[in-house]
Amino acid sequence: MDAHDQKGKPGLNSPLWCADAPVTKWQERFPLLAAQPGVPPPELPVPGLVVEQGQLVLRSTDGSPSWRPEPVFARKVSAKSLLARAAGFSFGTSIEILDAMAGWGSDGLELCALGAVVDLVELSPVVHALLVERAEHSALAPRSIRCADSWAVIAEGQWDVILLDPMFPERGRKGLAKKPMQLLQQLAIQGERDLEAWIAQASEHARHRVVLKRRRTEAVAGKPAWQIEGTTIRFDVYRP
Repeated sequence: MDAHDQKGKPGLNSPLWCADAPVTKWQERFPLLAAQPGVPPPELPVPGLVVEQGQLVLRSTDGSPSWRPEPVFARKVSAKSLLARAAGFSFGTSIEILDAMAGWGSDGLELCALGAVVDLVELSPVVHALLVERAEHSALAPRSIRCADSWAVIAEGQWDVILLDPMFPERGRKGLAKKPMQLLQQLAIQGERDLEAWIAQASEHARHRVVLKRRRTEAVAGKPAWQIEGTTIRFDVYRP
């Protein structure tokens, strides 16, 4: 797997430009990336990571300002949210959750802020690096944040809940996603397994439930035990 391992998407050894920071520090922090001195070229074929003023940011291909995911603030999360209800979270109980397709980590970090024990997995080294930084800037401490193939990670252990959040299909110009999702679509490395295979794999390693996040209008995969619907998304809950 090289720096553009799937249809031009950044993979292992993707460059990390250290414009004003020590290269060694960032190479040790993110060994799957290729830290190097200097600044990126004016035109990038894919979004690239840059350290600016000591902070890791993402430089997009369209010349727009550098971007990084906003912190998740514990005071703004709620145990009554759709996600918390789908995961079966309640205060005073210990629950282990695997966010198997973490992306920017919004769901996993929200559950971590509520008090769950959370492991996050993200396949893209570029997305993983920004996820690690986001957790730190949010003052949250998940049990682990791994850059790995979540299929293999699931096979290694057991969790109370396994959360699956596959990339939503692109909707064309009439339904352009917001900036974070647009960038994630450019960076995410997609597997070839279908949803039912993921649900079956997760069901073998979840003690209590598998939660699949979908657009509200998308077709149902398999036979969920129940669903929790919001305005734009829904959570399909499967019992092992």
